[in-house]
Amino acid sequence: GVTPTRGARSVRELTNELTERQLRSVGLFGGCTSADLAKVARSSIERRVAVGEVIVSAGTVAAEVTILLDGYAGAEVEGESALVLGPGAVIGGPEALDGALHPMTVVAQTPMVVRVMSASVFQVLIESVPKLAIALIRQLGGRTRTVLNELACARQGSVTSIPGSPPSGSPRVSSRPVRSALD
Repeated sequence: GVTPTRGARSVRELTNELTERQLRSVGLFGGCTSADLAKVARSSIERRVAVGEVIVSAGTVAAEVTILLDGYAGAEVEGESALVLGPGAVIGGPEALDGALHPMTVVAQTPMVVRVMSASVFQVLIESVPKLAIALIRQLGGRTRTVLNELACARQGSVTSIPGSPPSGSPRVSSRPVRSALD
């Protein structure tokens, strides 16, 4: 047999290091320790997603949390393109905590690598990794500010209606990009 040289690392060690680096690049996990990231890695499974595959459908219960590590997906709201999600995006995080419905349909635009965990596992992680809970709260605050800013712009008339949308007292936001889930 071949004896590994001193300092050589196993495939498992290299895989774990790559997974940790990928997770560290996700804003939600930025403040986590290596031990925290190892817990996230153990709590999730890696999945490959093909072009055109629906990752989540609007109106379905958020039973899983999906972390995008590589590739891009398009998010649609009511059939209209809303934004592009890329590496670092988290799909279904807040919704998974309270059993809410997915607000968007997300479809892979390129081959993707994601990590997926159940909503219940995500909740346990939030409870057991304080830095993760704080990061989620900060990102939700940012989301809230973005929505409030969009509403303020809409009230001032600087946001136009989407062609074909029903007339109403307040125009809908056009399909220009908005901040992604948990950006």
